[in-house]
This record gives sequence, C-alpha cells and structure tokens, in this order.
Amino acid sequence: MKHLLNILLFALASLLSAMGALLAQPTNDACSDAIVISVGNECTPEAFSTADATTESTDVAQNPTCGLYQGNDVWFTFTAPA
Repeated sequence: MKHLLNILLFALASLLSAMGALLAQPTNDACSDAIVISVGNECTPEAFSTADATTESTDVAQNPTCGLYQGNDVWFTFTAPA
C-alpha cells in the first residue's frame, strides 16, 4: 500500500510539474526581458503570444488607455535608424 501511495504521489508531482511548464510565462513577459527586434530593409514579423503573460508594474510602465489592452503584456525593443 505504501509503495502504491509513493507511485501516486510521484505521478501527481510529475503531472503538476508538466502543467507548470505548459503555463510558463513568455520569456519577454517583463520590460527588463524585452526581445530585441532588428530593423532592416525588410519586415520580418516576430511571432509572439500574450498567453500566460502578466501585467508589468505601473512603476515601470503605465497601462495603455486606448486599444484593447486587457492586462497582459509582452515586451519588445528596437533602435530606429536615422
């Protein structure tokens, strides 16, 4: 019985760990981790998702007052050429 309980606990822990990995936040969820977009002669879209993203503190950036902002943000940065 104790052996079966250990197996069930291990299976539950493995399942919860896998679910946590699936619900991981995007790598650019925080302003400090913004993905750098290079600017060139051609436009190459950067694939992204706001799934499981969180809201940045208003100490870092104020929430937009227009558009369809719903509280989840991801961050990108670029340097505009002269």
